[in-house]
Amino acid sequence: LVISDWTGSCIVSLSDGHKALSISCGPDENGNVPVLQKIIRASDGSFWGVGFSPAYWYSEREENGSIHFHKAGQVEAGGNIHSTALTELEGGQIAMAFSDAGILLVNPSDHTEEQVTFPEHYDQNYISVIQEDQDGNLWIGTTDWGLFRFSLNDHQMTRIPEFRDMRIWNICESAGNIYILAESSVYRYDS
Repeated sequence: LVISDWTGSCIVSLSDGHKALSISCGPDENGNVPVLQKIIRASDGSFWGVGFSPAYWYSEREENGSIHFHKAGQVEAGGNIHSTALTELEGGQIAMAFSDAGILLVNPSDHTEEQVTFPEHYDQNYISVIQEDQDGNLWIGTTDWGLFRFSLNDHQMTRIPEFRDMRIWNICESAGNIYILAESSVYRYDS
């Protein structure tokens, strides 16, 4: 867990306690310094950050109480793209959701990327949450089109009809069940 604020500092929750760190970014190739909206610490100790741009940021490690991020890549899409969700998957990939551009999966060891896109009919999406389940599926909650399941094994995207057009705010898995916070109710989905 990483808690960040607008002042350039963060608190990192580690297995042996909490640690306060300072953070800095960029600048990118245009001289812009980003505002990071979400930061995670991956299992390999690296830090990943996304914010109000189509770019994603990376830091190999924390050093002397600070984390310095540099630009690692960018989603190629037009419009006003910004990040909306960020998580580490069981296999170590970093999953980043970008409004209207789908999900980007990045391998942290070599920074190779895989773009996960929605069927053309659902291309205008605000992805509010992504959650991996124990079967290797990504559950994708949107505020526009409802709930989707993407299989990391066969790369199939499925829209879950019971949640069509609902606003999905959060998803979690517990004991093999998927729980979805949609609109103002919590649902258990039996796949």
